[in-house]
Amino acid sequence: MRVQYQALLFMTCWLCACSVPAMAPRPIETATPVPPTSTVAPSPSATPTPTITPTPSRTPTPTITPTPLGGAGAWIYARSDGVFTMTGDGLTLSQRLTDEDLVGTLGIWDRGYRFVVISPDGKKAFYFAEINGYQRQFRLVSLDLSNQLQIDAHPDDLIHDPLWAPTSDYVLIARGTRATTSTTHSIIDLRPDTFGQSVDLGTFKNDAVLFWAANGLSLYAFRGGGFVSISLDGTKHALSCSFCGHLGQANPVIGRSFRDGRVAVVLSFPQVPGAEQSSVVVADADLNHPTYFPLERYSYDTPFFISPDNTRIGLMAWTISGSANHYSVGAAGVLVLDLTTGHVDDIVIGPTERRVGKTLCGWSADSQRLMGFIATSPSNFLLSYDLNTRTEVRLTPEDANPLSCPVGLN
Repeated sequence: MRVQYQALLFMTCWLCACSVPAMAPRPIETATPVPPTSTVAPSPSATPTPTITPTPSRTPTPTITPTPLGGAGAWIYARSDGVFTMTGDGLTLSQRLTDEDLVGTLGIWDRGYRFVVISPDGKKAFYFAEINGYQRQFRLVSLDLSNQLQIDAHPDDLIHDPLWAPTSDYVLIARGTRATTSTTHSIIDLRPDTFGQSVDLGTFKNDAVLFWAANGLSLYAFRGGGFVSISLDGTKHALSCSFCGHLGQANPVIGRSFRDGRVAVVLSFPQVPGAEQSSVVVADADLNHPTYFPLERYSYDTPFFISPDNTRIGLMAWTISGSANHYSVGAAGVLVLDLTTGHVDDIVIGPTERRVGKTLCGWSADSQRLMGFIATSPSNFLLSYDLNTRTEVRLTPEDANPLSCPVGLN
């Protein structure tokens, strides 16, 4: 997870072309590097007082198989009038929670702007609500109504991109303000007997990259030019990253773990027309034996998703135009990277009109379809895109107004 300076924008990737300030070109050699032998030294960090007792591990061992979207079974998603499930074709709906459950039992505000991030197992959720641009509510809840946690925050505080562990037992929270260039990170324990306990991980810059290992028992964090592994008790261990010493001026922007334990990291390159703008590096769980996949368009730090069969990656991307001194970010699309051939498929999902928000949500169980969240007027909607037929299907009715991406259920 790379922490956004503007909080809570990961749900919406705007399509409108806009001018943005210049960023200094950061050239990098794109040839496949020779792995270094040195170990990256960890950044100094105070040892927090642990309240969770995990089993530390320097090399994450994958043990969790997250449920993918689509295919057999059902999806769960939040909308303005409750929490619903639907079948893979989006035609059958059942209501899991009512608005009365959310407001009366869980204490969720029923007014203002809201969005929701549901846990991978579909049993918990992070709710955010905002009224008049400054009254904010941050709440973690169990969707069986058994537990709830109000995250106390100063009126200026923002909670950045809550990131669920693959097990759904923990969530990573980053807290900051619009005026700061760093955020305070913490892991919140959401297991039934320890619901609400937390461990402070310390302060990271806004451009720090943090993401969960496949087993959900540790985090990868890029800081100080290298990666460290962070255990659930906050203990940090330096990792020997064979590609970190050859990054040059490239900047890791976001990472994710494969279900088999490997990792994928998106690297950003100079945002200058004619230059390679992004690349994906795939490495073992210990960050060795890297393979590089160049992208022709710029991919920013919005969530990307690895297909359940581990053969493809879907990610949002933008077109960059202009010069080194002034460039524009054009229309957002979706890149599908084939990890077997290196081929990149550039596709368009959802409406092409300006000022329509889009984000990817994940893959179907058969790895043939992508799910998308579309933010538009008068209401949001969910859709699926079939990569074989190049067709899309709207999954939610006109009046549904979803507030979250869907999550696959067993």
